[in-house]
Amino acid sequence: MKSLTINLCALLLLGVFSARAETTIAGGEVSGKWTREASPYVVGGDLTIPKEAKLKIEPGVTVTFAGYYSLTVQGTLEAGERKSKLFSGKDIEHPTILFTADLESNPAGWSGLRFIGSDDDSYLSRVRIERARTQGSGGGIYCENAELNLAGCEIRDCAAAENGGAIAAIGASEVNLANVSLKDNRADGRGGAIDIADGELNLANVEIEGNHGGGIYADGCEVNLANVSISGNDGAGIAAERCRVNLANCSVSDNAGGGIHLVASELSMANANVSDAEHRGILARDASEISLVNCSVDGVDRDGGSTLTKLNTSIRD
Repeated sequence: MKSLTINLCALLLLGVFSARAETTIAGGEVSGKWTREASPYVVGGDLTIPKEAKLKIEPGVTVTFAGYYSLTVQGTLEAGERKSKLFSGKDIEHPTILFTADLESNPAGWSGLRFIGSDDDSYLSRVRIERARTQGSGGGIYCENAELNLAGCEIRDCAAAENGGAIAAIGASEVNLANVSLKDNRADGRGGAIDIADGELNLANVEIEGNHGGGIYADGCEVNLANVSISGNDGAGIAAERCRVNLANCSVSDNAGGGIHLVASELSMANANVSDAEHRGILARDASEISLVNCSVDGVDRDGGSTLTKLNTSIRD
């Protein structure tokens, strides 16, 4: 009996120490696999996944940045499990991988994920990104000449001193988000949630809510939104310049800077609602083209030769 008691105590102590275990990553180049058993990972320097290298992060891992550090992806980052249903379905479980910082011990936060010419096979699946801060653009994620694939993810409480509080993308980047929530992020420039230039933005089943600096800002892009809700943002819901914008089954409502702003852009909407109690639903400038089918819009304001065609659409003045 005494031997059994000792063994039980040893097992309990082993469980306590295992629960408290953590892995420290000093900084530099990283690859390989981060496991749930070795979590949390505490990062003490800037990290890079170099070209031709891969870092796999298992579900259940927490990554805590102990200072103003970033993770730059030049190779491949696989965070979570890549399942086709995550990128197409609507019923996604809560995120299980966390990138964060302890703001009490590290008030500056961390400086986000950076995809720079990374491998197109990189993806984030069921990941939450929070408490990232950057002095440039892309509070949570910055993407340059890369393809970004997120499914079942959340980005919240991230900030950029320039553009893209949650995500910023430049240089022919392609951004694909499915079943994603972007909430309570901030950009001191433009695009409180997303800022993208000269690339492609594809959103399906996405919520963009409560971001400071507006919802989406796009310049010179192809923008495709399906089943997207953009509401309660401090700034325009969508601002597009020199873009082709397609909305299907979307809602743009109660944004402090109005619904959709167009400059020299094409907008095609079907089965969509744009409502705003204080501003016009759609403002179009510089020969923008608007096509509405089965839509409801709180007013359209056009000038500079902008055109409007509509079918089965209600425009409220």
